[in-house]
Amino acid sequence: MEWLNYQHLYYFWAVAHHGTVVKASAALRLAQPTISGQIAQLERALGEKLFDRSGRRLVLTPQGATTLDYANAIFALGDELSSVLKGRARPRQQVLRVGVMDSVPKLLTLQVLQPLVDRHRDELELNCEEAPQAELLGRIATGELDMMLADAPVPANLARGLHGLEVAASGMS
Repeated sequence: MEWLNYQHLYYFWAVAHHGTVVKASAALRLAQPTISGQIAQLERALGEKLFDRSGRRLVLTPQGATTLDYANAIFALGDELSSVLKGRARPRQQVLRVGVMDSVPKLLTLQVLQPLVDRHRDELELNCEEAPQAELLGRIATGELDMMLADAPVPANLARGLHGLEVAASGMS
């Protein structure tokens, strides 16, 4: 994993929200050259220019806008973590995305997934989607789904990358 200096990212985030280095430096109580230098280091580390000048204001480049989106998410997660650890908020639920082949009986789906939901009720959000096998396999390959329930084995051409496991049997299928 490449290392990212989150302090540099924070200075970038502050400038993006305040619109100028002058306003960000006042809000952060830091010298303007300090902030400018930290942002320059972040740009070098990322290999991208994050701001363009427009008069006295700084305007985000497309790469800067993408970086700001990630910075917003990162710092929101940091605030959430702090709130959870201080007891002011509940931990976020993990999302399990399950694809269910349209040929799998719904009662069997419920029978297989219900114990998991019961055991992890407070920490797990379960999202189920029904579709044909080929569509579900494609969505697993792209990371849109975590697992799928099927009434057929993993196709031989995909058996190296996917693992099939029998979790239930039914006379219906």
